Amino acid sequence: MAAPVTVKDLRAVQVTRLEQTVTTLSAKLNGLRAEQAAAEAEEKSAGIDLTALRAAASTLQQKLAAATMGADRHAIEQELDENLLAQRPLAIRYAAAQEAAATKALEVKRVTAASEKAKGDTERAAAELVLAKQDAAAADVWRIALATKVVETVAKARRPAVTALTTAVTGRLTTLLGGATLHDLVQARVTDALTTIEERRQAVMRAAAAVNATAAARSLIDGAVAQTGDAYNRARSAVAAAQRAPADFAAALLVLQKVVAWPAPTTAVQTRIDERGKAAVDSGAAAKEHAVRDALICDRSARAALAAKAGLKKALDPAYDPATDDEVKAEREAAAAAAAKLDEAMAALPPNLVEILDAWEVAVPPDIIALAVQALQAADTVKRLATLTDPDKLANDLTTAEAAYADALYTQLTIQLHQDAAAEDLRARRDEAAAIPDGGDLRVPALPRPSESP
Repeated sequence: MAAPVTVKDLRAVQVTRLEQTVTTLSAKLNGLRAEQAAAEAEEKSAGIDLTALRAAASTLQQKLAAATMGADRHAIEQELDENLLAQRPLAIRYAAAQEAAATKALEVKRVTAASEKAKGDTERAAAELVLAKQDAAAADVWRIALATKVVETVAKARRPAVTALTTAVTGRLTTLLGGATLHDLVQARVTDALTTIEERRQAVMRAAAAVNATAAARSLIDGAVAQTGDAYNRARSAVAAAQRAPADFAAALLVLQKVVAWPAPTTAVQTRIDERGKAAVDSGAAAKEHAVRDALICDRSARAALAAKAGLKKALDPAYDPATDDEVKAEREAAAAAAAKLDEAMAALPPNLVEILDAWEVAVPPDIIALAVQALQAADTVKRLATLTDPDKLANDLTTAEAAYADALYTQLTIQLHQDAAAEDLRARRDEAAAIPDGGDLRVPALPRPSESP
């Protein structure tokens, strides 16, 4: 059959296969138990018959020892010879029955274990199918949202009225914070914080990529599952985030409208903000911290670019040194330049910077600082939504990523089936070898009978 193109379909195929396996093993186990009972009954019957002949032979040996007449001894010897000839096929029958009973016992044990494992695998696969169906249903809702509500939201975010609102917010915050330079400083702080959060997310993705690379180095199939699974999860996350656009936009508008309607501080408070703000600007403290924030963002970005390219190599080769790798020379030099600019910006900070900026910050009421942070984040949300150019691409990327993941899983499961079959055959061969009784290789006739030919 063709490989499934969705995880839900893949899990359904997996459950169906396992259910069929459980049914097959259950039927096989019932047959084996009946065969085991028959083999044990044959072993018991042959053992009883052989024991009776051996007892009779023992009695004849006793009679032979007691006989004194030649004719009597001759007759007893003939009976013993007949007894021993009768024991030979029965001994072979008994030994074969012992081996058959032992083989069936081991086979029942092996198939019972396989059946229990298959039942457990089926339960786990059924649970994964439930989750896959839930994920598929959620993705269907997201796709609809991307094609309708998200498109509408993007159009709203691009309206002139919204642009005018964000401009008004900038003006209002500029007044409340004590000037454009201080507004830009708070903006730089918020941007620094947001990029720090994003960089940590990217670091998680780089670490996952390193794990996936090592998995691929160990096993191409398992590595493909890990890599495509990671890509699928990232595509889902992107779609999930995008489909929240209507709610994010509505929340951002509320914050922006709140800023515009924010009451003006008292004259005394505003004067204090303006005076200390002017001191922060005139001293250069605000601009120099802004420069440090910009340098931090550039430094973080440059180091991330180097880590993204060198990290995979390091994961595969502990002795790898990016300092000697020409393939990352551009990223290495960019990281060094960014670090130098950061050092330069840090060195330019005045020794009394903290005191100057603290004096301004304490002059600004805490609720205004909190409002500014919220508003700048809201403005960033609106800007992000206004520049979301192709929501359909996110949905298409998710479909493509899911198909690749389902294909990798299908390949892995198929190979696992082959491996399981080979392992089962190995266990069967070991059981057959272990079932031969001690000396069993000596029990057969010198020449095999036609019915016993291998």
